[in-house]
Amino acid sequence: MFHLPRRDQDAVFAGVSRLLKPDAPFLFTGAEIDGVDHDDAGIMGTMNGVTFRYYAVPNYEKLIRSHGFSLIEVHDDPGVSTYFLARKSTPTCAP
Repeated sequence: MFHLPRRDQDAVFAGVSRLLKPDAPFLFTGAEIDGVDHDDAGIMGTMNGVTFRYYAVPNYEKLIRSHGFSLIEVHDDPGVSTYFLARKSTPTCAP
């Protein structure tokens, strides 16, 4: 996910949310940086001699919640990736 600009990440979460059944898990890698502007041009990085851009968001929990997911767990593997495990929320019925 973090190689996609913020608006594209938003679109991916919307699409995945439409496809997954309630309670289905969704695992993705991402980068969070407090205070980052969603229009940020991204951060350049190099891995195995290839230069690439990655994009951080300020808070994945807030972003995924807006698309019907709940954050289950975050695993940070320093120097590698941060893994986010989310679950498609079960719709609630109004009384």
